[in-house]
Amino acid sequence: MGISAADSSTSYSNAAYSNNGISGMASGIDTDSVVESMLSNIQNKIDKQNQTKQQLEWKQEMYRSVITDINDFQSKYLDLTSSSCIRLESFYNTSSSTSSSSAVSVVPGSNAAACDFDMQVAQLATSTSVTSAKVGSGEVSTSTAKADSFEYDRTVKIKVGDSEAASVDLEGVTSDDICSRINNAVGKNIVSMTDSVTCTDTSGKVLKQKLFAADGSEYTGNVKITTNTTYKDADGNVLTFNKDEGKYYSADNTEYTGEVTSDTKASYTDESGNALTVKYYNSDDSEYTGDVKTSANVTHTLTFTASEEFEISGSSAGLGILGLSATAKGTAAKDEDGNEIAGSFELKTSGFNENFAEVGKVNGSVDISLDGVKKTFAIAEGESMEDLAKKVQDAFGTSVQFTKDANGWNISVAGTGRQFAISANADTLEAIGFEKGTSVLSNQLLRTDTVEKLGIGDADDADTKYSFNINGVDIEYTAADTVSSIMNKVNSSTAGVTMTFDELSAKFKISSNSTGEGFDIKLTGDDENLFSKLGFSINGSGELDSSTVTAGKNAVVNIDGVTVERSNNTFSYNGMDITLKSTTGSYAVNADGSFAENSDGTIKTADGTVENKASVNTSRDVDKIVNNLKAFVEDYNKLIEKLNGYTHEDASYKDYPPLTAAQKKEMTDKEIELWEEKSKEGLLRNDREISSFLSDMRAALYTKTDSAYGILANIGINTSSEWADYGKLSIDEDALKNAIQKDADAVKNMFVGDNGIATRLNKICKETANTSSGSPGSLVTIAGVKGKASEEDNNIKDQLDAIADKLENLNRIYEARKERYWAQFNAMETALANMQSQSDTLASYLGY
Repeated sequence: MGISAADSSTSYSNAAYSNNGISGMASGIDTDSVVESMLSNIQNKIDKQNQTKQQLEWKQEMYRSVITDINDFQSKYLDLTSSSCIRLESFYNTSSSTSSSSAVSVVPGSNAAACDFDMQVAQLATSTSVTSAKVGSGEVSTSTAKADSFEYDRTVKIKVGDSEAASVDLEGVTSDDICSRINNAVGKNIVSMTDSVTCTDTSGKVLKQKLFAADGSEYTGNVKITTNTTYKDADGNVLTFNKDEGKYYSADNTEYTGEVTSDTKASYTDESGNALTVKYYNSDDSEYTGDVKTSANVTHTLTFTASEEFEISGSSAGLGILGLSATAKGTAAKDEDGNEIAGSFELKTSGFNENFAEVGKVNGSVDISLDGVKKTFAIAEGESMEDLAKKVQDAFGTSVQFTKDANGWNISVAGTGRQFAISANADTLEAIGFEKGTSVLSNQLLRTDTVEKLGIGDADDADTKYSFNINGVDIEYTAADTVSSIMNKVNSSTAGVTMTFDELSAKFKISSNSTGEGFDIKLTGDDENLFSKLGFSINGSGELDSSTVTAGKNAVVNIDGVTVERSNNTFSYNGMDITLKSTTGSYAVNADGSFAENSDGTIKTADGTVENKASVNTSRDVDKIVNNLKAFVEDYNKLIEKLNGYTHEDASYKDYPPLTAAQKKEMTDKEIELWEEKSKEGLLRNDREISSFLSDMRAALYTKTDSAYGILANIGINTSSEWADYGKLSIDEDALKNAIQKDADAVKNMFVGDNGIATRLNKICKETANTSSGSPGSLVTIAGVKGKASEEDNNIKDQLDAIADKLENLNRIYEARKERYWAQFNAMETALANMQSQSDTLASYLGY
């Protein structure tokens, strides 16, 4: 028996053959065929149930497709949340507006009245605002004369326990004296150095190394390694290698350019200079005794150890000498088993960097931006500002000026409002001569600049709080706050203002969040003169100079001779949303500041000027209404065409029952596909639920409404004259347009309201295809919907479950009878075989 799950039901296929006997061995009977024939009656019943099950599953798929189509139609045209819903009164009030002037934008709302009017915009609504003076010096300057020769700081600080940090200058340090220089500065032996080289076997696999003293004991202390590399030509003659030139020379000092082989030997000594012996081991710890290839490079590993917690910090060059990339702390030392050793801390670095220790070997780079164009320039220790100036001017031109005075170097840009910035890691900028800890400099104030850079407090002091007050709201900050964070604190507060910075003008601006008169900007309590440093005019009491504040104004408009003021540039009028973009001209002003008016109430234009008055026209958007109703008719026709196709389809399925598993084995995939197409045709022919839905929809469309137009035919929507269309609609666009223009309310009343066509259609769709488990539609009750509760609770599911039970029972009967039949045939075969054996034995006795 083979069982496979299919949706919520079960399919069965059976075989009459058996593995418990040999068919016809003694009798010559085709037992498989005989048993299959004896079981055919039950197999036919199983096939019949499977065919019924398949038809139900196909019908369920068709019903669910119909449910989806009905709901898609309902969602688009009958759901009140849809923009194309024909049940909404506002849909039939759809208006369009035009303005003759770009100064005024008009968007009609759902209740906009059809009207024409002229509008003058004399004044726009503005916010109260105050603008700072330009901030920034226009140049960047070094803090020292170090720029005459770029020099990196190589100092590190080592702090052990609670003792004061020891400062160690590592400039020019060598592998021979680095340990003593550090240990002398710290006052205790904290660092040791171990030398190592990489050794490999003939295949290139890295070997482990162990060192032994003269007495044979293993040595684990500090090691000094010296490497000696021998170079030979193709004939085995020794060559001399000139490292500076990168060339090889023969014994007669002639340059050799052929194939070169090298052999590196390493000698090992302990801390006292005594020679050590090395042995090599494979990865499995077995000793290796073959040829060894030694690398020419010696790795100097630094190991820091102490009985207390320790930390190593300092300049990037200094840390780089130690093989560190950032501040590092010692961690608890561990024994061979991985257990922490009490009172022991260690730190092993990646290795001593001799290049960083030597003057002139440290290289860095700076990014320089000019008016948004960024380029990178190499910085070599020992170069000067003149060298950098040449590189920059070659890239950007001589508009970037480098000048020197008694205090250092100044870099500026010729021209107004140009932006220049230089950025790099702090050590590189310090090597050039800029202030320690600086990573970005600009000829303008930067949003990333801290309050400390403005001359207020110390950025490392997080405890000292400063404050100011805007419109009664206290705002706190520290010296570590940036210009950007100060702006964010102002803008996110309840002060009702917005602070911005214009990089082109290098000016700050504070504006009230609301436009119109009556809003103020008051700043008090700026005891640290923060806003003065940001370019605002602050008096001696730390208050904003009120004379620098520009008061906000109301918008002043005139509509058909009536002048009104609004605090905003967007307002509503007769159901329209009006947005003022600009004024429509220059207008005369009275002595009291009000606008002068003509005798008809309009505002006077200023002498010698011409206005561009905005003429606004709002009318019902008939084309939009017609197009949506046209789309409604088209989609309605598509829906009923599909459904009528189901209910009027020839019942071919009667002559093409679903194929059994045995039948499918005898057919090609294409033959099966064509057969099943016929098996599905007509399954929903004359379906009661779908036919009822179509009948109800037609009745809803044709029944007279309460509208003055009565029926759809009176507004240009008719039933097709072709009987084969089964109730499709046709539309006369001109007639519909005329009906809307003549009496739009009558057209609206035909579709909306309790007796409206759209209301009727929506009710019918819901009664048929509603997927809610509380009130499922009739088709949902029959077939259910995937992903909903009805998927497991529908009529077809109940029928499929019943068929599954019948199939399970029939299959048990089939299997039981098959086993019985085979047992009987196997017994017969055994008996016949025994009889044959006895006969053969008797014949042998008788001499036959």
